[in-house]
Amino acid sequence: MNVYVGGDVSKGYADFCLMDGEGEILLEIRLDDTHQGHSRMSELIRECNRKVGPEENLEIALEATGGLERNWLHLFRELDEAGEAGLNVYRFNPLVIRRSVEQQLHTNETDEISARVLADYLRLGLAEKKAAYTDEGPDDGLKTLARKTQRMVNQSVDLQNELQALLQRAHPELVQYVRGHMIQWVLRLISQSQSRVDSTG
Repeated sequence: MNVYVGGDVSKGYADFCLMDGEGEILLEIRLDDTHQGHSRMSELIRECNRKVGPEENLEIALEATGGLERNWLHLFRELDEAGEAGLNVYRFNPLVIRRSVEQQLHTNETDEISARVLADYLRLGLAEKKAAYTDEGPDDGLKTLARKTQRMVNQSVDLQNELQALLQRAHPELVQYVRGHMIQWVLRLISQSQSRVDSTG
């Protein structure tokens, strides 16, 4: 599941909107810019990260507010660097949000709407086009590639462990050939055995 987090930062607090890839709002919450508020946001990000698959996105967008967003950016950077969540973090030019609200919602800008619009921009894949600048440098693409590659490697290791456990039950005589890594001829043998079972069944 893709998860997009929009955050509109004010002095002393921030409004956040968590949205899935279908545009469904998962949660709207106001958090103080304090240790307690940051701890709650860390919990939410970890929960979201567990729902996001290796090929899916967990993205965060904040409205640039002259530096008020720095504490939140620092929090998200720490979570990312500690490996607790794989995040792409963007800062949006407030003019982009204001124009979007005027064009799409025909109403005055509010904190709640801004957070929703930020999340929706991410969901629609417009961050690269509409964000005036991001919190990441030019290596952001490489960082994202490395993070997603690591997720896929971890997933591959889990699948290999599961396959070895099943092999122990079904073909214990083959286990000696797959210690440490899965050999291709063993995979082919398993696949051929399954084909024979399917054809006779």
